[in-house]
Amino acid sequence: LKPGVTIWRNPIGPLRWGVLFLAGGVFATVVFELLRYQSPVYVLLGASGALSAVFGAFGRLYPWVRIRLFVPFPLPLLPVLYYVIGFVVLEFFLALVFRGSGIAWEAHVAGLVFGFATAPLVMGRDLEEIYDHLSRESLWEAQEAWLEKFARKAKCPQCGLPLNWSRGSLRSDCGWKLKIG
Repeated sequence: LKPGVTIWRNPIGPLRWGVLFLAGGVFATVVFELLRYQSPVYVLLGASGALSAVFGAFGRLYPWVRIRLFVPFPLPLLPVLYYVIGFVVLEFFLALVFRGSGIAWEAHVAGLVFGFATAPLVMGRDLEEIYDHLSRESLWEAQEAWLEKFARKAKCPQCGLPLNWSRGSLRSDCGWKLKIG
């Protein structure tokens, strides 16, 4: 691995990811059907609405995590929130320009909106539970163990990258640091 490159792990778990994917796909399909119910003939096939829901949730939960997208060519390293906003703008533009092209632009936007809106529901309450244990603990060694667990699940408030617990501080690769104790 190169310095500054982080391997991303799924922070919501496979079950919640699957529920988000399935529910986002169903929501995107329903919105598409409601918007196109008067069209004489169309076929809806694919999972792009569901993938857009996952993308929207990622943008809501980790807006400042910097990503690079590759779409025939590499796009710059930017916070994911910028790509989410750009995706919505691009989809609206493409829907206007290529209306009737056979692509469900509406389903893409609907899925993304669904994922963005429901993201806090799929995240769970892991950090709140850890913080609750941490605040009730009086033994420093136990507090330190809870801080290590907190750091594994929490993200840097400045850059959105994972935190590390070392030498009495929560730290991020971007240089952010919070001294504890």
